[in-house]
Amino acid sequence: MNQDIRLFTDQRGEPYIKAPMSEVYETRRLRSRKVRAWLAGLLWRDEEKAPGSEAIASALNVLEAQANDGPRLPLYNRVASDGLGGIYIDMADRGWRAIHVTGDGWRISDTPPVLFRRYSHQRPLPEPVTGGSVEDLLEFSKLREPADRLLYLVTVISYLIPDIPHPILVFYGPQGSGKTWSLRAARAVTDPSVLDLLTLPRRQRELVQNLDHHYCAFYDNVGTVPEWISNVLCRAVTGAGVSKRQLYSDDEDVIYEYLRCCGLTDINIAAERGDLLDRAVLLGLEAMPRSERRPEKELYALLEEKAPLILGAILDVLVGAMGIYPTVKLPDLFRMADFTKWGYAITEAMGRDPEEFLEAYRENVRRQSLEAVR
Repeated sequence: MNQDIRLFTDQRGEPYIKAPMSEVYETRRLRSRKVRAWLAGLLWRDEEKAPGSEAIASALNVLEAQANDGPRLPLYNRVASDGLGGIYIDMADRGWRAIHVTGDGWRISDTPPVLFRRYSHQRPLPEPVTGGSVEDLLEFSKLREPADRLLYLVTVISYLIPDIPHPILVFYGPQGSGKTWSLRAARAVTDPSVLDLLTLPRRQRELVQNLDHHYCAFYDNVGTVPEWISNVLCRAVTGAGVSKRQLYSDDEDVIYEYLRCCGLTDINIAAERGDLLDRAVLLGLEAMPRSERRPEKELYALLEEKAPLILGAILDVLVGAMGIYPTVKLPDLFRMADFTKWGYAITEAMGRDPEEFLEAYRENVRRQSLEAVR
C-alpha cells in the first residue's frame, strides 16, 4: 500500500481510509461511494479500464482486512481537543483545514493532527476575520432582556468547547419573534449545514442518526416533546452512549457515543420534563415590531457578511477564556457544572463582569424550576 495512504478503524470499529482524493487528503468511510469512485478512477488512470463491481468489492475486502489490522484512531465531528488544553475546530472545507485555538492565540492549520468525520450536509465554516464583536450575533436574535442576551452569547461561544455537556438552547415566543433566526445564526458560526434547522423525527433510530451526524442539532417548531425524545436529548447532552443494530447483521451492535449541542424552538417552552429543563437555557422572545422585520434574503446576506467577523471574535474570546478558566473557583455550581465554570471564564474574556453571568444563569435556573412544577 502506498505510504501516503492510511488504513485504520475508528473508535466504533468502522474501517476508514485517509488518502489523497480530489487533490487533497480526505478521511472517508472505506465502503462509501466516494471511495468506490476513487478506486475505479485509480484503475482507469493506470490501465484505462473500468473495473467491474466484483473487482471493486474484492479490493474493498482486502482494504478492510488491512484496516482491521491497522491502528484504531478516534474521529471527531466539528470540534476536538488537542490533548493539551487546546481545541481543533474543523473548517469542513476541501482543504481539510482546522482552526487551532490555545491560550496563546488561534490559527488555521492546513494539516491538523486530529481526524474529523465529514457528512454531506456539512458546509465550511466562514473564514474567521479579526476585528468583529460577538455581540453582532444579537442582530439576528432580538432578545429583549439583557440577561437572556448574555446567556445566548455565552452558550453559543461554549459550543466550540469539546468534551463538556452543553445546555440546550430553548427559544419560545409568539409567531414572528425571531426564534428560527436565533438558532440559524448560532449554527452559521459554529456548525454550518445545508440543513441548518431540523425537524424532530418520529423514530428513535432516526433521531440518533441526526444527533450523530450534526454537531449542532437544532430543531425548529417542535411542539410537544414526547418522553422518549426528551430522554434521547438528555443523553446527547451528557454524552451517554446509544446502541443500534448494525445494518445487514443479526446481532452486531453499533455503539454511538457523542456530546451534542442541541436547540429547540416553539411558541411554548418545548422542554417540559424536569431532566430536560435542567439541561436547558430558556430564552423568551416577544413579537417583533413590523418596523424591525426584514426580508429573508436580506437577513441571509447580512449573516454571510457578518459571520466571518463574529467567528473571529468568538475565537478571540475563547483564547482569553482558556487563560482564565484554570483560575475560576466558584463556591457552588449549577446542574451544568462545566458550563457554569466556562460561562464565568467566557464572560470575563468578553470584558464583562462574570457575576453578571452567574446572576443571569441563576435566574434562568429559577425559571426552569417554575416550569417543572407547572
